[in-house]
Amino acid sequence: MRIGVALSGGADSVALLAVLVELGFECEALHCNFQLRGQESERDEAFVRSLCAALRCTLRTVRFDVEARMSERGESVEMACRSLRYEWFEEMASLHGLCYVAVAHHMEDNVETFFLNLLRGSGLDGVAGMRFRRGLYIRPLLGCTRPEIEAYLERRGLGFVTDSTNMSDDFRRNRLRNRVIPVLEEHFAGAAGAIARSQGYLLDDLMLLESLVDREIGNYMRSDGGVAVAEMLADFGACAPHMLFRMMRKRHVGFSASLAAEVARSCKEGCSGKFFNAGGQSFLLDRGFLLPVEETDEMVEVHIRLATPDTFAGIMSVELLPRDKFSPSRNPYEAWFDADAVAQHDLVIRPPRRGDRLSPFGMKGSRLLSDIFRDAKLSASDKKLVRVLALPRGEDGAEDTILWIPGLRASRHFPVTDHTRSVLRLTWLQKN
Repeated sequence: MRIGVALSGGADSVALLAVLVELGFECEALHCNFQLRGQESERDEAFVRSLCAALRCTLRTVRFDVEARMSERGESVEMACRSLRYEWFEEMASLHGLCYVAVAHHMEDNVETFFLNLLRGSGLDGVAGMRFRRGLYIRPLLGCTRPEIEAYLERRGLGFVTDSTNMSDDFRRNRLRNRVIPVLEEHFAGAAGAIARSQGYLLDDLMLLESLVDREIGNYMRSDGGVAVAEMLADFGACAPHMLFRMMRKRHVGFSASLAAEVARSCKEGCSGKFFNAGGQSFLLDRGFLLPVEETDEMVEVHIRLATPDTFAGIMSVELLPRDKFSPSRNPYEAWFDADAVAQHDLVIRPPRRGDRLSPFGMKGSRLLSDIFRDAKLSASDKKLVRVLALPRGEDGAEDTILWIPGLRASRHFPVTDHTRSVLRLTWLQKN
């Protein structure tokens, strides 16, 4: 079995490599030079070359331009280094047939992770800490303490290098390691070990929960990815939103607990035709089912008739008012139309399509929706949430007539005039 070993040259990674070689595994050491510490970075690379030669172990090295990555992606130093490191590990595993990549996290690292995630407001996944194995990565030293690791190195007569930045309090993890946890141990002896045990119990609970979710997925999730939210509410009651969150996260990483709660609440209120977005993936709540929507120009449409507002509950509200109640405002989520003129037509609520145009109220001519979005400085994710109210094309093949872009502009079609007898006030409810 060929195993890659993340080797920085620090005590933990040196011990990890030495133990695996001692146990007879075929190891390939993987060293990242981030070129952030000048001569110290060169010292580390020279040390790991010497170590791997002594252990008769293959060494692969890489040099990264961290500043270029930060500039390109807008990442912090920590995030840029982490992303570059793990992307390269996965590339090496694929190229050289590595079964696993071993990383040298130990018990204290896991306790630090507990505090970092706890202070972010993380759920069970975060506070349960790291796992001994997750996909390609294994952590054989996760049950070992730093003193045990150093004792092993002393017994083997192996040296290691020290990263000077570990003593700096510029990073949150370092502040926990250097300041917070020592004070905690001073006042509560054995605190780190107790937290590690608690993490073990939490991880057991998490694994049990995941197995229960896996068992239930087949009862509520269809082959097309649709989820029977209404049935879940009936079966799980108050726990349904969390069950929905757990199920959806298995396929859609951007699906949050707050979004699951919103979907469950909308379903409970009888909404149908409401759209949601999670990490760029759109979903439609349709008669108790949450359906993933493909991001194409022909995305799902909700056909409505304004005489039957219950067909689009949760999308927008409709009020029929006498002409003397006409009182337009600057609210972009509100639109007014001549009720008699609009009521004669079937309408559609849909995402924008390439080439869509709007004839803006109070202006001559028409404008591409893409130009309107650009002027409004909408981001790519914002654009995915936009819906339009349109009059579908007729048999003559004419393009849809865009009546309203909720939150942006209304058209000059079906306006309220002196001859209008009654008006429709539409209020858009999905102000994402």
